[in-house]
Amino acid sequence: MAQPASKLLFVVGAGGPPFEYALPRLARQADLYALVATEVSKAQRDLLSQWCAGVAQPDLAGRPESIVDEIVAAARRFGAGGIITFSEFAVIAVAQACARLGLPGPGPNARLARDKWLMRQRWSEAGLPEPRFAKVGSLADLEAATRTLAMPFLLKSAGRGGGIGQQVIDATTVLPEVLKTIGAVLDQAAEHGIVEYSEGLDVGHWVAEEIIDSTTDSWYDDSRYGDFLSVEGIVAGGEYHPVCITGRLPTLPPFAEIGAVSPCVLREDLQRKIEDLARASVNALGLETCGTHTEFKLMSDERLCLLETAARLGGSTAVALAEVVFGIDLIGLQASEALGQHPSYPERMLTSGTGAAASLYLFAASTAGQPWAAQTAFNWKQLDWTELVSGASRVEILPSQMIPDGTVITPYRPGSGALNYAGSVLLHSPDAETLLTDSYRLINNLEAALRTVEAAANGNEGR
Repeated sequence: MAQPASKLLFVVGAGGPPFEYALPRLARQADLYALVATEVSKAQRDLLSQWCAGVAQPDLAGRPESIVDEIVAAARRFGAGGIITFSEFAVIAVAQACARLGLPGPGPNARLARDKWLMRQRWSEAGLPEPRFAKVGSLADLEAATRTLAMPFLLKSAGRGGGIGQQVIDATTVLPEVLKTIGAVLDQAAEHGIVEYSEGLDVGHWVAEEIIDSTTDSWYDDSRYGDFLSVEGIVAGGEYHPVCITGRLPTLPPFAEIGAVSPCVLREDLQRKIEDLARASVNALGLETCGTHTEFKLMSDERLCLLETAARLGGSTAVALAEVVFGIDLIGLQASEALGQHPSYPERMLTSGTGAAASLYLFAASTAGQPWAAQTAFNWKQLDWTELVSGASRVEILPSQMIPDGTVITPYRPGSGALNYAGSVLLHSPDAETLLTDSYRLINNLEAALRTVEAAANGNEGR
């Protein structure tokens, strides 16, 4: 295999695909370098050392204004001909650095894909389907929202991610207390590096939006599918290329994701309807060159409602699904675009593939949203994962996606989102029906399996 002639700078932030998956695919496109903007584990550091020709880790504590300067300096020092990130919180900084260096990047409108308030405004101007919404920057704003929006409604941070800090507001909510709760959760997230890295985004406000009247009726024949999905794609020089749809399992309350599944089993005409709205929503944001991840809610009578778009690829192991099922390497495509190359794309969004795969997100709750009975040690290395699925399916573990083995996890708490997350696994199955059945089986049997492991360990200690 020919050695890559270009150099690519990978800006590492919170979130994104696992290093075990992403780094080899980036290294296929170019000599790889990294700038680390967040805390990483020893396993992640080892992977960066293995795949990168150079790694910069500047001290950015308390200096968010310096992140763009550091990216530009690293790109110049390493001679990078392209810059890429998969982190929601580094998108704006990378966009600004690319603009300064004259490299392909998300462009100035990246902030429209980061600030949920600005995003909703732009889509409203374009006449696209979305819930009624209001900007909330104070208690008075929240009180006003209770008078103008139908309750219950959802309150969420305009510039965070992972479902962190989301709160459902109804007639019984004590408004001053809910703002304190959200503030505490966001502070906790910041301690984990889940915070905007640049000064190019105003994160001091929230968005209140009416809860979408979603349903799988008129869409799926199987009630085990969730009522929302996403379209994965690439924007290349302002031209949007939708690649495929990723389905979902039902969420935990209020809206925490537990699983992404592929392929989408909807009829092709329904998938094309989703493709059309994805194109309209991404085009309305005016992005330049980046990965995209656009989410929708399904409604009755084959209607759709927009949730949000990110100027990055989907996070965790979900990005692998397009490659497993459709043979499309989204990471390689985005890297190629970042280097100013011009890869080819399918003429239309792909609607059928080979086999089936799921990215399952592990929380201390059942698929029905029932929290586990008690806190449990997450001894994932001792689990026999084959016992959690049928013989037709295979569980793939990516260690960088898991919390440290043996970490005690507490029963799921609504609103904590990714802070209640224990890890993710890839599930490979021969077909969509087996995949769906084994996804439910794994999630719902995980608590009992962990307690069996814990009991066996305690029994051995007593001998």
